[in-house]
Amino acid sequence: MAPLLEARGLVVGRNRPLWPALDLVVSEGECIGVLGVNGVGKSTLAATLAGVLSPLAGDLHLAGRPWDGWSARERARHVAFVPQVPPPDMGFRVREYIALGRHPHMEWPGFLGDADDDRIDGVIAEMGLGDVA
Repeated sequence: MAPLLEARGLVVGRNRPLWPALDLVVSEGECIGVLGVNGVGKSTLAATLAGVLSPLAGDLHLAGRPWDGWSARERARHVAFVPQVPPPDMGFRVREYIALGRHPHMEWPGFLGDADDDRIDGVIAEMGLGDVA
């Protein structure tokens, strides 16, 4: 079985490489953490692994397929990225923010159904967000 996420020779950065090329393999169900002082590129790495930023070099695969072999909608069904600082004035409530994750799974015209509501409720419960939702 192919790893869920695999990076080979990945170089991340915005204008210049932040560190030497890295290799990373994440299997389904695995949870990883990245530690480091402020400004070393942890958020840049996360944004690159989520496809928000393009790598400066290297290969990125999702479920055994090259990253660019996925449509944006397909990728969005597998990968989500919540930035460290959300855009200003979004004004979303917690439930509305979580509901954004259902968008790539919806068919036109894009209305949430009962199954979506059940999934959103499940996420709220799993993450212990009932008090703020």
